[in-house]
Amino acid sequence: MNIPIVFSFDNKFTIPAGVCITSLLKNTKEGVYYTIYILYSSSRLNKTNINKITSIQNKYTNCSFNFIDVKNSFHNSYEVRDVTIESYYRLLIPTILGDIPKVIYCDVDVIINKDISDLFALDISGKSIAGVQEHPNFQNKTQIKYIHKLNLKPSCYINAGVLLFNNTNINSKYDYKKTIKEMSVKKFKFQDQDILNIIFQNDIYFLPNKYNYTLTSIEQGVLIKEPSIFHYILAKPWNEPKLFGDLWWEYYKKSIFFDEDFYCNYLYNNLELSRHIRFGKILQRVGVYKMIDFLRR
Repeated sequence: MNIPIVFSFDNKFTIPAGVCITSLLKNTKEGVYYTIYILYSSSRLNKTNINKITSIQNKYTNCSFNFIDVKNSFHNSYEVRDVTIESYYRLLIPTILGDIPKVIYCDVDVIINKDISDLFALDISGKSIAGVQEHPNFQNKTQIKYIHKLNLKPSCYINAGVLLFNNTNINSKYDYKKTIKEMSVKKFKFQDQDILNIIFQNDIYFLPNKYNYTLTSIEQGVLIKEPSIFHYILAKPWNEPKLFGDLWWEYYKKSIFFDEDFYCNYLYNNLELSRHIRFGKILQRVGVYKMIDFLRR
């Protein structure tokens, strides 16, 4: 089985991208081959980092790399928070890779913890795009209000970190290229994610949470023992200790990007975190948290 999968990133995200791709290839079943497409801008991803990523195939024979320079696409598009312009590149998939009927897209701040050939094998022929619902129980009132403002249903709004594009449907049903060009300059809070939800409302196949599992999912009570894909939204495990961060570091150690000094610094920071946790448990044992809760009430 040959599976096309797309990533996009810049120089700053080369190592996370390498770790993400390593996790994909280490968990690939026998007989599965990944044709990996990297959408990038030559002004933002240099040849040195391209060569580093390409060298992964010296270790894994179940893949090939294809770098596609999108040049200055979206250079005038709206940017907010710390989301890079590369986030918009996924919007180009149905046009650049339009001759491929179905394509997986993944952000690079994910760990692919299992073989995902079953994701690609899903029959989404009746829909144009597939993704996991964002915040399944929608307890965040601000988020609900914003999604309603977009004239969308909160229960049908998907996270764009992991997607399955049905290019055949998209290119036959939509004036897609013109639509994304017009929408990318608008000031959407969640940029490309909002754009995809607006374009494909009522045309979305909803994936199980295991394909895009986040800390928000856990907070909403969605508990999965072994998710296929863990997505590190907001804070990143390579910047600060966080829940399930150890999973990222396990694949980092197995990657060609492993650096002993960088890893030791992580261990030191994690030691500080464990001290805070132990201190918190002591406070809990002596009833400090209960007293604070009583005073607050």
